[in-house]
Amino acid sequence: MSSDTIDAYAYACILQGDNLLVETENASEALNKVITLIAENVNMDSRPQKGCFGTYQTLRYCYLVGEGFCFVIGADERVQMRINMSFLEHVRRDFFDKFVHGGQKLHRGKYRKYLRAELEFFMTNKEADKLRGVLMEVEEVKEIMAENLKKAVERGEKLERLQEQTQQLEENAQEFHREARKLKCRKCRQYYCCCFASCCVCCDACC
Repeated sequence: MSSDTIDAYAYACILQGDNLLVETENASEALNKVITLIAENVNMDSRPQKGCFGTYQTLRYCYLVGEGFCFVIGADERVQMRINMSFLEHVRRDFFDKFVHGGQKLHRGKYRKYLRAELEFFMTNKEADKLRGVLMEVEEVKEIMAENLKKAVERGEKLERLQEQTQQLEENAQEFHREARKLKCRKCRQYYCCCFASCCVCCDACC
């Protein structure tokens, strides 16, 4: 299927509240009504969730929401639900990484081309579901590895601090031991001096 017939097969858009951020094609009046219904009936501020809104004009509409955004795809009912959801999850991840968490500025015309290309890939390539699944697993593994590396670094820093504290405690203990020996020596000298003075007094008294 060529890109100029993609709108006859499937449609996708991204909503923020009732604001249409970007779509693969300029929606018809009937399609606008569907998008409006989705925007009015789906809670975008809820925890991340996905679902199917229904079928309108031979297209089944699925959505994925989270953090105030709603990602929508309308595709022929013959398209497997898992492919629709894989597409939505892929677009959500890319959109969030770039614009929500990445701080990039959204250029609607440029992102429309990207959205059309991804939609065409998912709708026409039999390996899309498997390939995107593998890519998502790779991304998840990368995130887990990054988190584990962060924790390892933190553990390393904690161990280093613990070693420094242990060394400081050893030095303090050695210093305490030296001071204790000095104090003991002073007390011994004082004791012997007192004994010597007492002996001298006794001798004088005897004489």
